[in-house]
Amino acid sequence: MAKNKKSKNKDYSQLFKAIKPFVKLNIPHNKKNFTRQEKWYISRYSTILIGDGLIKEEGGTYHQTVKFQKGKSSTTKGAPKLKGRFIQGAKPSDKVIGGIIQKDNYSKTFIKLDFSGSEEIDPDQLYDFVYEILSIGLMPFWDKIQKADYFSIVVSNGWEIKLGNPDALKYTDGLTKGRKLEELAKQITKLLKKSIEKYEIKGMLISGIYIWKFKNQRKKMTKKESKIVKGKKKNKKR
Repeated sequence: MAKNKKSKNKDYSQLFKAIKPFVKLNIPHNKKNFTRQEKWYISRYSTILIGDGLIKEEGGTYHQTVKFQKGKSSTTKGAPKLKGRFIQGAKPSDKVIGGIIQKDNYSKTFIKLDFSGSEEIDPDQLYDFVYEILSIGLMPFWDKIQKADYFSIVVSNGWEIKLGNPDALKYTDGLTKGRKLEELAKQITKLLKKSIEKYEIKGMLISGIYIWKFKNQRKKMTKKESKIVKGKKKNKKR
């Protein structure tokens, strides 16, 4: 019996170590034997953080998977003692400035979209409904969208839709502006139809999109410009 009790306490100790960077529980940092109330808090918050994929167990230890910004209050549902917010779409090492996720060669900006009510739209008119909402959401970014920029779709739990690989699914990569909007509307319409028909999930399945903007994008040369460059190289060799 004593052995089982010790094992349980060890599990709580590991869980407490995993969650304490994010949660203010007023429990001494090195404590190993917890009261019933302390165990309840540790269980509650570890369930939220592990269940939402914000921390992950690997090789017997827990690792933070998502960027955390400390603050005065929590934005995680049912977690008032979690002082700060996790920024899904950002790794712990990423910089987040003004809500924009900054990487070495690109940035990610979340655009919130509201597709509630899509289950009441005639399936034949759903694409037009999605296209209009996308057009309004992308309006502030439209002039600066470039060919190499692309989008990922974010579902209601904050995660990006993925295609069985570590990178977010790339929508509209390499397409012109008009085609980007059309293709994105087409993909979102397909997802909404599937969620409504197959899973009976309403329009809030999708919470928005990330626009991935790449820095130092090279402008593709025209055939004429390419010939001029090649000609200059030949002349240099002579």
